Amino acid sequence: MLKRFSLLVLLWVTALWIVNPYTAVSQQYIGGALWENTTYSPNLNPYIVTEPVIVPQGVQLTIEPGAKLLFMIGSSLLIEGGILHAEGTASQPIQLTALNTQGDENRWNGVQFVNAHSVWDEQGNYLSGNILRYVTLSKATTGLLISDTASIYIKDIQLLNNSYGLFIQSEGSIHFQHSTIYECSYGLYLRNSSNNLIQECNISHCDIGIFFPSNSNSRFNRILNNNISYNRNIALFLSLGQNSLQYNYIGNNTVTHNNIGLHIGNGGTADRGYNTLENNIVRYNDIGIKLSQDADTLRGNELKYNGIGLLLSRATDNLISGNSIGNSATWGIKIIDGSSSNLLVYNNLHGNAAGLCVLSSDERQSELNKVQYNAFEDNHTEAISVHSGPQREITYNTIQSRRDTGVFVNRYEKDVVAYNNYWYTQDTLRVDSLIFDFYDENIYGKVLYRPLLSTPHPEAPISAPKFVIKRQAGDSLLLSWKPNLESDLAGYKIYYGNGPHSGFGQQIDVGMITRFVLHGIMISDTVAITAYDTDADDQADQREGHESAYSLAIAGPYAGEDDEICEDQFYYTLEATGLPDVPLNWYTDGDGSFAVSNQLITWYVPGPGDIEAGEVRLYINQINENISLSDTLLLLIAGQPQLFAGNDTTINQYESYNTQSASASDYTNLVWTTSGDGHFEDSIQLHTLYIPGEADIAAGQVLLTLALSSKCNNLSGTVTLSIVPAFSLSGRVHYDNGTVAGIPVLALNSNIEASRAVSLTNADISGEFYFSGLPEGNYYIYAVPNPAEAGVFPTYYAEGVFWQDAYAVPCNADVYDIDIILKPESVNLPTGEAKIEGTFIYERSPKASDTIYNSPWFASRMDNFSTITASNAAANHTVLLMNPSLTHVLAWSLSAPDGSFSFAQLPYGNYRLLGEKAGHSRSVSPLITLSPAHPNAENISLSVQEKSIDIEVPDAGDQIQLVTVYPNPAKDRLWIMLPVTGNDCDAEVNIYSAAGKLVQTQAIRFSGPGSPVEINLNKLESGLYSGLLRCLSGETYRFRLLLNR
Repeated sequence: MLKRFSLLVLLWVTALWIVNPYTAVSQQYIGGALWENTTYSPNLNPYIVTEPVIVPQGVQLTIEPGAKLLFMIGSSLLIEGGILHAEGTASQPIQLTALNTQGDENRWNGVQFVNAHSVWDEQGNYLSGNILRYVTLSKATTGLLISDTASIYIKDIQLLNNSYGLFIQSEGSIHFQHSTIYECSYGLYLRNSSNNLIQECNISHCDIGIFFPSNSNSRFNRILNNNISYNRNIALFLSLGQNSLQYNYIGNNTVTHNNIGLHIGNGGTADRGYNTLENNIVRYNDIGIKLSQDADTLRGNELKYNGIGLLLSRATDNLISGNSIGNSATWGIKIIDGSSSNLLVYNNLHGNAAGLCVLSSDERQSELNKVQYNAFEDNHTEAISVHSGPQREITYNTIQSRRDTGVFVNRYEKDVVAYNNYWYTQDTLRVDSLIFDFYDENIYGKVLYRPLLSTPHPEAPISAPKFVIKRQAGDSLLLSWKPNLESDLAGYKIYYGNGPHSGFGQQIDVGMITRFVLHGIMISDTVAITAYDTDADDQADQREGHESAYSLAIAGPYAGEDDEICEDQFYYTLEATGLPDVPLNWYTDGDGSFAVSNQLITWYVPGPGDIEAGEVRLYINQINENISLSDTLLLLIAGQPQLFAGNDTTINQYESYNTQSASASDYTNLVWTTSGDGHFEDSIQLHTLYIPGEADIAAGQVLLTLALSSKCNNLSGTVTLSIVPAFSLSGRVHYDNGTVAGIPVLALNSNIEASRAVSLTNADISGEFYFSGLPEGNYYIYAVPNPAEAGVFPTYYAEGVFWQDAYAVPCNADVYDIDIILKPESVNLPTGEAKIEGTFIYERSPKASDTIYNSPWFASRMDNFSTITASNAAANHTVLLMNPSLTHVLAWSLSAPDGSFSFAQLPYGNYRLLGEKAGHSRSVSPLITLSPAHPNAENISLSVQEKSIDIEVPDAGDQIQLVTVYPNPAKDRLWIMLPVTGNDCDAEVNIYSAAGKLVQTQAIRFSGPGSPVEINLNKLESGLYSGLLRCLSGETYRFRLLLNR
């Protein structure tokens, strides 16, 4: 197939192959133009290309899998309108390389496509035309040259050790996927080339990975999902465009370990690119991204572990949005050399040596840049430093640094507007200390930061959790952190396994909790926490700002789990863990002490205050990464268990026994047991019901045992429960030959003082009442009418007002036909203006019978029982108003739910009070005098003692001195004489009727000692009167008068 073959070449090749390693017998020598379809098969390997092989239009060259072509110096494979179908396989790639691979001087000229084409569909699937697949092309000056509108489908190839890996020019274009470019000077060189797809390729160890030279028209190229790393200078370089390198999309690429990762533009004027850099991972470069072009978009990129994260130099009108920029050795973002009118929004700058810096150079001010909704967190020095301007507003950002001063720096002469930022504090003095501006050096402007935000703005990237601590507890790791304050916080994630550089192997979404236990993890393992917001969707959330940066957990001490000891024991810190070779300190909030407070394993001796409180907190402290870290445990101190099973008691055969009188403390478990055949409703509850069995009832007695177990001791106690027969008692309440409906009736057992001492029932509509379950005994039956309905007194069976006068009904069998006749009120007191009031209370130990009294007896007073506040109020107790000689009951009152009672509208006169309760001896009050000088007797106290009712009257009204009046009884007049008077006395005399009504007033004058004064009584009717004499000098006297005409 050789078109030309000279003898000189033949001799030279023969001599060369004497020493060449490819000395197979089947070698073929090829070169020149092909005039018909040709196939190179691996069966004839190797093919020695002595001069350019040319594939003209209309001819197809097919190179089969495994074929090997060795090119001599200057030779090439030139596709001039024809078709090259070079499709190897992964196991049998096609090899195109130099005949002599030693030294750069033996390079061949590669594969060149001129006006050759491929066809592929919208999904990138090859249809027809030229194709290179599974081809290894090496040691060429230019591995692939695409020119003169050629469009070539290239996939799964390797371009190795070429001067130019792939050179595209003159409107040539490629579909370039899944390929490798390695050790080339320029990996891809694109001049005047548009609409290329460069996808999922690995481009490394070149001087420049991908290069767009200056002043060439290259638009709408897509550079996607490639790994462009370990290049000696620049991974991708779009040079000076002058509005010709435009609308290119560079997305989802991994760019690491280059001098400059992505270099866009070269600082020209009027160079508007409209290029987009999105979702790229840019790490470990000296400069992550250098932007020197206008009107580009950088969005959603991750720039980490670079010298400078993002450098803007002569860059204008760019959108820098939603990028995650962290762990830069110097600045996260550096804006220099007249870069202006850029918009920085939604970016997360975290863990950098410094955050954002705006500088000028060569008299070019970087100005009018706008910084909003960004997060500046955990940077080592400045978060924001402004040296050039003026700038537009710096607002709605989250601002925090590892240092306490110089976090926001203004070294520009004009003020910087920084309203509505979140500073992790509301203390303006604290914010002032974070700022360096005019107030630190007056040649600079101010930072105008008020008002400030109280929580991070939800549009800003979510902040990383703070104060993340890990503590070793056995083979588990205890994690804790402070909760985030964002209003759109949705939860937290835990990352572990490997680390942030190589990528975490495991993650757990823990929701909104801020404490978690990782099992099987050691404190030396790297663990990080992130926060995420409500917009997170597990798709590039960190780059989009919907998931925070990693917050690495700091190792801290562990005090141990909360524990419990007995009051006579020491606590040993055997579970505690700490950081090796780091000083530690134990301390307490109690009054005990540690044996050795600076040793991890020690013991704590509780103090008396700890024991009394029943608990104490113990703390361990160490300092790590200049942070004071403490942990605490709650030590419960159990006292010796205490138990009271209850008093021996008696119930009737129809009742259950309630253990509510039992008490216990300092125990862990309890159980009730019985010696009989009854059962407990819930035997492991302190307060429960015991239901006697048939054998219990037949025996008349059963022993109930309460047993406690505790950390410190075990105890038991017993109750002897007597079970007695029960009977019924019934009857009727009468008044005026009729029955009384609905009133309460009490049965009071005179034989016992226990839970059945009082039973209560209500008469029905016909006045009949019925008691059931009464134990054997003698009963006082007491009917109490509604105090709101006047006319009758509370009455004992049969007609007694006092229990001592009543009949105790024997009840050793069912009793019927008990008739209680309510005693009518026999004295009708006139209406007056005086009043007696007081309170009925308990002053003895509470009894079960008290609950019957302290319950609503009448519907009209039912609501008042819900508002009782005094625990010792004795409600529903009878108070009797008596005449001085105790021969007549004048009125009665029933104490209210709060224990109060009152007798109102009384006439002036002398009275006594008596408290009535069956089984309690009477205590009669002193004489209570109601007069014009003392119309009200108040604050009287009736107190229920064990077997009596005591009465205290603070002011009985008898302290006012009597004055002498005569004659008494009088008819028309009387004379008044003061007991002693040394001077003249002007006075006023007031005379009151028996009802307390003022009926006469007269001014008088005493002239000298012992001089009586006459009072005219002609206008008064016969009757009993009270008088009050008041001297204007202050003395008061009283008198009583009987007028009898």
